[in-house]
Amino acid sequence: MIETKILDGKKLSFIFEKKILKITNLLPKKPKLTIFLTTDNFSSRKYVDIKIKKAKHLNFLVELIYLPECKNELFFKLLDEKNNDPNIDGILVQFPTNNLDEKEILSKISSKKDVDSITPANIGLIFQDNYDLLNPVVSAVNSLISFYKISLKGKYCVLIGSSNIVGKPLISWLVNQKVTLTVCNEFTNNLENILKAADIIITAVGKPNFIGENLVKNNCIIIDIGINKLNNCLVGDVHADEKLWNKVSYLTPVPGGIGPLTVIFLFYNLLFLYLKNYNLLDKYQKFLDEFKNI
Repeated sequence: MIETKILDGKKLSFIFEKKILKITNLLPKKPKLTIFLTTDNFSSRKYVDIKIKKAKHLNFLVELIYLPECKNELFFKLLDEKNNDPNIDGILVQFPTNNLDEKEILSKISSKKDVDSITPANIGLIFQDNYDLLNPVVSAVNSLISFYKISLKGKYCVLIGSSNIVGKPLISWLVNQKVTLTVCNEFTNNLENILKAADIIITAVGKPNFIGENLVKNNCIIIDIGINKLNNCLVGDVHADEKLWNKVSYLTPVPGGIGPLTVIFLFYNLLFLYLKNYNLLDKYQKFLDEFKNI
C-alpha cells in the first residue's frame, strides 16, 4: 500500500489569506473588481458567490454586473466602460457565458485589468516565461507543487482539457516547467494507455468520477481541477475511492484542493494590478515576495 499525501489547498489558502490581509489592511483605498455574470447556471452563480464572499473577507470591493439575457452590443459596451474606468482595478468574466463569443471577450478585456491572466497578450507572456501574473488556477497548481516539494522536471505529465480559461494557461506554464507533456481532449485516441503511463495527471475535463484507479499507475500524482455536482455533492473528475487512494502518491481532494487556492490567487492578482496601477509595487514588494517563500 502506498501512503497517499493530500495536496491540501484549503490549508495553504489560509496561509496566503493572512499575507494578503497584511497588505490590504494598509492600503489607502480598497482594490475593486468587476465581475460579469451572464448566465443562470447554478455552478457559475455558486462560483461568483464564493468570490464575492472572499472579497469582503480580504478587504476588496466587488461590483457584480448580472446580465442573464445580455446581447453582444450591450455587453461589450459595458466591458469597454469598465476597461476605461480608473476606479476599476480588475475585470473578471465568469465563464461559460450566455451566447456570447468567448474569443471576442478575451480579446476585448484590457490586459492591464485581466485578473484571470487569459487575454491573448497575457497568455503570450506566459509562453515566453516573461509574465507578472499567472492564471489563478495555474498559480494554485504551482503553489501546491512548490509547498509539497514535488519536482516536475523530466516527469511525464498528461493534461486533460485544453480550454482557453484553464487548459491553455496550464499548457503554457507546464511547457516552461521542463515536463514531457501530452494534452488530451474528447478526440484523443487510446486515452486509457496514455493515462496509465503518466507520472502526473492534471484533469480539468468536467466529468464526475471520470478517472478511476484502473487508469493510473502506482505512485502517480493527480491534480484534480474538475468540480462537478453529483447526487447533491461536489465531486472532482477523479473517483477518489479507497483503491485509488492506496495507489497514488499525491492527490488533491475535491472540495478543498485547487478551488480555495484559485480564489485566493484571483485576489492576489487583483492586489498586484491595484499596486501596479497606483505605482505602489516597490513599497509593498517585500510583502509580495512572501508569496514565493512558503
